[in-house]
Formats: sequence, C-alpha cells, structure tokens
Amino acid sequence: MNNTHESSFCLIAVSGDMSSKGMSDTSSVIVFNSEYRDLVTKFLIAQAKRNAVNMFNVDLILTGGLTDEQRIESEAVKAEYYNLFQELKNIGFFSSKYDARTEWELTIFEDDELDQYGKYKIDADLRVVEVEKSETQTNLSERWGKKIEIQKAYKNDKWYFVHAKESNFYNTKSNKVRIFTIPRLTDDGEKCFSAEIYSDHLPKAFNYAIA
Repeated sequence: MNNTHESSFCLIAVSGDMSSKGMSDTSSVIVFNSEYRDLVTKFLIAQAKRNAVNMFNVDLILTGGLTDEQRIESEAVKAEYYNLFQELKNIGFFSSKYDARTEWELTIFEDDELDQYGKYKIDADLRVVEVEKSETQTNLSERWGKKIEIQKAYKNDKWYFVHAKESNFYNTKSNKVRIFTIPRLTDDGEKCFSAEIYSDHLPKAFNYAIA
C-alpha cells in the first residue's frame, strides 16, 4: 500500500462552470495525494489534447473545412477525455457534468500556491487518513445487521478502506484478509446506510486510486 503521509496536491478550476469565472465567484478545489498520480496525469493530458485539437480545428469547423480524418481525431480525443473524467467521477474526484465543463489545473495544496487563484473552496478531499477501529466496526455492523470485525480502517471524503477477513462480508469461511472499499456517501452526497461493497483487493495489489 502506498504511503499517504506526504505532500498533498490539488486540482483547481481555472475556467468553466466550476471556476470563479463560471457559475459562482469561487473556484472548486479537489485535494488528493500521489496515489492518484497516474489517473490524474492521464486526465490532464487528455484535457490538454482536447483543448489543442479544438483550438486548431475552430476555423475549419466554422468554414466547413474539417476533413473526415480530422473529425475522427476530434471525436477520439473527446471520447478519451470523457472516459477519464468518468473514471475520476467513479472514485469521488468529480460529482457532476459541471466538472466536465471545467478547465482544471494541478498545483500543490498550500495556501501560498492557491492564493494566486483568488477565492476557492474545497469540494472534495481524497486524502486518506486512518480512523478509529471501534467507530468503523460499529458503523459497518449497523449497516450489515451483524457483528463486523476488522483489523483497521482508513477513510477519505467518499470511501472507507477496510482491512478485514473475507468471512465478514462474504458467505465463506476464508480468513484471507482483503481491503474492502465501502461507500461513506451516496452519489447525492448523503451519508450511506446501505450494506454495499464497491470493490475489494488483496493488500499487495491495492492502491487507493483503484478503489
């Protein structure tokens, strides 16, 4: 498992719906650690490619001079962007279509860095912290309607990451320990009360970004 005690990063909305130039005077900020490096990097590259293709094609679109090859390229770049956006939405980075209509920039999560962008607010914090074992066991036992015993648990804004034996959640006698990703919030941002496992992984194969 990756180390979560390190520098924090963030995406800040610099234009579009979720920026201070969009639907409000406040820019949206999403905080995370380097576990998400690969996926965020792919998304930002896809965003840059989409922007570049759109910019170079704007005159051709207006004059009707876009070739079939250029149209195919444009659609492919657009699809890549939205596929990566959906991956980030699935794990809690983004929450709505407005996030897709926003230009995001990567920076260090520090006041001195963020002050240059003006007014902002944190809309999601994907940094992972350890939580009290007893508190998590009580929460999960209430949701599953039986006693759940765990080894330890972590959380971020959206998920619990619970280390526990398979037999706690599955109809098995297996004592193999897995890391279970369990929703803390619903898709509407409300506290989750359902007995639901989003995914599970062996500890050696686990990364918070594949939750």
